[in-house]
Amino acid sequence: MSSKIGVQNIAHTNGTVAATVSSGGVATFPNGINLGNEVLSTYDEGTFDVTIRDATSGGNTGSVTQTNKYVRIGNFVWMQFNLINITTTGMTGGNALYFTGLPFTPATGSNGCGSILTNHVDIDNNVFDISLFQNAGQSYASILQNRDATGASTVTVSSYDNGTADVFGTYMIQV
Repeated sequence: MSSKIGVQNIAHTNGTVAATVSSGGVATFPNGINLGNEVLSTYDEGTFDVTIRDATSGGNTGSVTQTNKYVRIGNFVWMQFNLINITTTGMTGGNALYFTGLPFTPATGSNGCGSILTNHVDIDNNVFDISLFQNAGQSYASILQNRDATGASTVTVSSYDNGTADVFGTYMIQV
């Protein structure tokens, strides 16, 4: 059974618009969706491109084939990376490689961290884990090599096999 109501706005008796339904059937809620003690005020999906650099800003840039996506629900953002054939020609080999131009920055007190799969990326000895990491307030990320009891280091440009290196991953931040 279906029905047609023929209205675009759903309003409270005081006149406040609670929802708008487009002709395509998409509902928007100008004041968010009240879930009891929480209000869901933001939902967004999109794509983005990163620039690979040998510095956090400025510096030398490389090229990459990419398809990156994000989903934002409230204050949480999930990002998916597909970086294929990373080319580092003209970049400084001893510098860390950064993924700059990310669409969101983590809130104060929150860092972004996630799992990745690499192909044709050389990892140092005695590394037990690699992860994609983004500090609070920064619009760039890098790959960290984590070592037992000795800390972590950032993967350098020379570790990426020029033209054949790939990075795939997902991570979440709070904004």
